[in-house]
Amino acid sequence: MTHAFVKHILLFVLGLYWSVMPRLLCAQGEQFQLVYKFEPNQFVHCEVAHKMTIEIKLGEASQTTYNESKSRKHLRVVAVDQHGNAVLEPMIDHVRMTAKSEQETVVFNSTDGPDKCPPAFQHVLKTIGQPLTRVKVAANGRLLSLGNEYVQQKGGNSIHESDASRNFLVVFPEKPVRIGAAWHDDINVPVEVSAKLKRQITLRRTYRLMAVKDSIAIIGLKTAVLEPIRDPQIKAQLIQRAPVGTIRFDIQMGQIASWESNIDKVVVGAFGLNSSMRAISYRSERRLNLAQIAEKQDGSNSANHTQKQ
Repeated sequence: MTHAFVKHILLFVLGLYWSVMPRLLCAQGEQFQLVYKFEPNQFVHCEVAHKMTIEIKLGEASQTTYNESKSRKHLRVVAVDQHGNAVLEPMIDHVRMTAKSEQETVVFNSTDGPDKCPPAFQHVLKTIGQPLTRVKVAANGRLLSLGNEYVQQKGGNSIHESDASRNFLVVFPEKPVRIGAAWHDDINVPVEVSAKLKRQITLRRTYRLMAVKDSIAIIGLKTAVLEPIRDPQIKAQLIQRAPVGTIRFDIQMGQIASWESNIDKVVVGAFGLNSSMRAISYRSERRLNLAQIAEKQDGSNSANHTQKQ
């Protein structure tokens, strides 16, 4: 290898370094404002898939249950004030659910109607096509009120703080953040200590801005219990409440583009000595565009027409 050739390679590497490095430094130093951009009378449609497997062992015996659901839902923006605070109504448009155990398999499809609905899913059928609740959220996703009750208000005592766990939005920082920045929000969830005693356990959801590409912010999520829990029965109640996942947020449109999360946890002693409980879960949510919405609606209309014939 000649000296001239080595020099040529070094110059090429240095040129590549100095051409890429400024863009990397710019990306690392750039700040991004993560904020929802709701508009009055806006509808945001999405598709949700959820799979959950529960394995329970009691000595030599074991039992496995499997649940799967696929649903379509939409978010109606009722009103938006001058500060960007929005009143939202979530609604489920369609759902198909499967519950499977070693003894039986039960399937529920909301398009089948009440006559074919299994008794265990009658309460679900009643919610289809009906507003589930009405919430008011700040532009950064912070829950301001649920129904007519205010929660987590600044400058005063919180009312019904546990309702914050029912917030279906990611809560973003109020100020712009750089790639690598982390933030969190805390929620209180109730657990049963005994038949007559309940307590609140605080969970912390920590978010981190991992990257931004083509106006899509990629955000990592981790959930942790803030206090040590030694009682395995309480751990079993929390086993499904601490997911890890990835959120993709469309900065330009101010909407969640997708949200994936999973759980794989084991609790030993959940039901006494020589017992264990394992929960394996995967959940995905993705925003639908107009073409996808039309395709889904056409499919549902065709299914309904076939059933009526």
